Amino acid sequence: MGWGQYDVFGYNPRTQLYEGRPAGYYVSALCDVPGCLTVIDRGLGYKCGSQFSLIRSGEPEKGHGCGAYICIQHESDHGCPNPFDYEVAVRDGG
Repeated sequence: MGWGQYDVFGYNPRTQLYEGRPAGYYVSALCDVPGCLTVIDRGLGYKCGSQFSLIRSGEPEKGHGCGAYICIQHESDHGCPNPFDYEVAVRDGG
């Protein structure tokens, strides 16, 4: 068993519903930003708030994030309701 394909339950920005949907790096999907047609996978590398997306953005500490699957173009500007604030995390010892 690996992380190639599994199911997650969470908020889907495209449908604005909480729902179950497939995830994993084998799962091809569109970026969750409404109107974006960039094809990504639903692996942790594209999940907002995952350790892997934060390492790519230069913020290696695990953040909060919203759990949406976001392309690199929208990674820092997708209206995340719970963004990772590096300065606050450092100040608070996180």
